[in-house]
Amino acid sequence: MTKGDLVCLSRCGELSDEYNMLGVIIEQVGNKRAVDNRVFRVWWTDGTVGNNVWDYDLKVMDETR
Repeated sequence: MTKGDLVCLSRCGELSDEYNMLGVIIEQVGNKRAVDNRVFRVWWTDGTVGNNVWDYDLKVMDETR
């Protein structure tokens, strides 16, 4: 996952609309607890920004190259 990738919450596609969120990775952020994982800021399609979104909570829909 890198800046500009289109992502959704890892539970995307489930029946609940709460988890059908798409977004774009803005940047990778530092987190002392992120030893084996990465943490990102994500701009969601509803206009909000998710801070400290962990990589295991995201699924890449389209990668930028």
